[in-house]
Amino acid sequence: MANNKDAELETPLLMPKEEEGPTAPLLDQRSPEPTPRPRLPPPKFGELITVLSIDGGGIHGLIPTVVLKCLEEKLQAIDGEDARIADYFDVIAGMSAGAIIATMLAAPNTNKRTKYTPQEIQDFYVNNGPNIFPSKRWWRWPLDLLSASRGPKYDGTFLQKNKIKEVSGEHTLSKLAAPTFDANNILEPLIFSSFQDAVQKPVEEAGSNLPDVCIGPPSTATPTYFPAHYFDIWVSDMEPSKYHLIDGGNNPTMAAISKITREQLLRNPEFHPSGVDYMKYLVISVGAGCAVHENVPAKRGAFNWFNSRRNSHRPVTDTSSHASAVLADWQVRMLLHNGNRLLKQNYLYIQAPAPLFGEAILPMDNATSKNMADLLDIGYKLLAEKVAMVDLTTGKYETVEDENAPTNDAELQRFSELLVDERNLRLKEHQRQRQGEEQNGVHLLNIIE
Repeated sequence: MANNKDAELETPLLMPKEEEGPTAPLLDQRSPEPTPRPRLPPPKFGELITVLSIDGGGIHGLIPTVVLKCLEEKLQAIDGEDARIADYFDVIAGMSAGAIIATMLAAPNTNKRTKYTPQEIQDFYVNNGPNIFPSKRWWRWPLDLLSASRGPKYDGTFLQKNKIKEVSGEHTLSKLAAPTFDANNILEPLIFSSFQDAVQKPVEEAGSNLPDVCIGPPSTATPTYFPAHYFDIWVSDMEPSKYHLIDGGNNPTMAAISKITREQLLRNPEFHPSGVDYMKYLVISVGAGCAVHENVPAKRGAFNWFNSRRNSHRPVTDTSSHASAVLADWQVRMLLHNGNRLLKQNYLYIQAPAPLFGEAILPMDNATSKNMADLLDIGYKLLAEKVAMVDLTTGKYETVEDENAPTNDAELQRFSELLVDERNLRLKEHQRQRQGEEQNGVHLLNIIE
């Protein structure tokens, strides 16, 4: 990360200016700052590696805010009202809207505690959705169609003007991960994370550091909706390397796990010296809604791929995003050895399938008041639904029909208890190690004297 230790941590993260539109600021009345708590010690002091993953989906990001609000409330009920989500996860990963949410969850305030709660992040989306996705008049449809052939639907200026500015990746309360793709280089993946590598370092030195990627254009540049993030990197005096970064898909869970695995293989001292063991992962992944299954004829024309006949969504974007999310879910479940069983799962994927996620609210840029209210309602209904998981044989993401299957709310409770136990174990082991080092230091001084 860029070295910015002297930077002031209190920053107007995504705080909209009054002149940007009719919507309200992110926080009219700041909530009381939580009491200082110890940072989560590295995984080497515990038994698990904890990961939170948040899918993208534009304004559909309201659905994860409901689930995350529920998760934080359960953590507080177990571990005290000052508990925050960032206190329990080693890595928080996000794509598109999920990248914004992830950064806001991990951004610190002046007290080095989480600056924004899930409720405040939800308020941000409700208040500023129309600024991010400005509504278009029905009579502008022909002009919009013409402009779509020449460029993206939105210019993305709101996010560019209000992106995070001063909080460097090393200051975030959890490590972050945000996958992107370089459209200028045959869609080469570029995963930004708090774990730097040889590829990410020169990119960040060119000005695109991790918080900018999560909040700004690189991670939110969904094709056809927002422009790609362009910049040059001069690796020599001959010719610059050109980057055109776009949104990295829809489900960042595998990207986060791959980054952690790389650190383990490189013997990062923060992790268990015994090496990679995917049975010791604890992963919560929150989706932003499944695409509606739509009949797509094999000879469907290009026009109908980009514009649905029944509503304003774009089948090509929705289909590719849904496919990447389903594939990542299947891969994670296989990797973490979570078969088609209910007991002792260490991976929870909460996703809103049809019919909860109906066709009428499918467009990811529909930021009307009614649509946003419907999305929040989906989030609350989703908590009461039984858990769903991808069938490793058929590849379908389906609700578990077993009468003993828990609800998503119940599973969040179980995972919350595991997260609190893991945090307490790490704090205890970390304190024990510090006491041992202090005793050894005193013993050494006595010998010297």
